[in-house]
Amino acid sequence: MRTKYDIGCGNEKPGKDWIGVNYPETEDADIVHDLEKGLPFDHELFEEDRATVIRLHHVIEHIENQDKLLEDIAKLADEDAEIRITVPHYLHVNSKDSDHKRDYSIISFDTYCVDHDHPTTKPQLFKMKDKEVHWVELRKSMRLLKKVMGDDFVRNHFANTVEELKFVLGVAE
Repeated sequence: MRTKYDIGCGNEKPGKDWIGVNYPETEDADIVHDLEKGLPFDHELFEEDRATVIRLHHVIEHIENQDKLLEDIAKLADEDAEIRITVPHYLHVNSKDSDHKRDYSIISFDTYCVDHDHPTTKPQLFKMKDKEVHWVELRKSMRLLKKVMGDDFVRNHFANTVEELKFVLGVAE
């Protein structure tokens, strides 16, 4: 069986074929569990095959013990799994939510990856497959400015238009 998990699913699980983990209980949650304690490996739904896709959409920024959760994600993931993490960019207003434990930039998950080239105390659990910056939909005039002046100009002068970051990780070999 090929298993997909939505960790911190809230009420936005991508489909019925996904296993949703959330706390508190929501309509989409198949497993109700406090993610501060890691993943509930003793739950019967975790006894199936390892995950082929794991999604953490705007959830990890709410977790104090991020290292523990990421270690559990690495254990849950199949060797070919795709781990999709979406977080708010530190310049966006949503990153200032009082429930968020930390801010994120485009390099925030590099320290967890085996191909990271700086000394780190973080566990080297993953390999970076992809990362993207998502911008707030700009008005037509801003899109024209970006076309004429370039991405760097817009990024440097209109930083608050950065909305979120998307990372795709694989399990380190």
